[in-house]
Amino acid sequence: MFDYLYRYCNGHQFKVCLMNWQEFTALLVLATAMSFSPGPNTTLSTALAANGGLTRAMRFIVAVPVGWTLLLALCAAGIGALVTAAPMLRLEGVTVTPDGTPA
Repeated sequence: MFDYLYRYCNGHQFKVCLMNWQEFTALLVLATAMSFSPGPNTTLSTALAANGGLTRAMRFIVAVPVGWTLLLALCAAGIGALVTAAPMLRLEGVTVTPDGTPA
């Protein structure tokens, strides 16, 4: 349909290319493989349950998806564009050029 999209951030125009079917298939395979691999949250919740019992580990087990949901919601709300646009929110000494590469 479209070969590319244009996004605007902080007054600059960026070209965003759409994924072709090979890239989308690779992303789907990676996401499927990573969803079945035990990450640090799974390992930590298992260790908490083994050491303190399931009732003590339940706070952490519930907090993990809540934290991920909050993180994804902030990203979807455009917190990255806000940090880029507001100089007070940037890390000290880190500058980014309009094309997104560190300067």
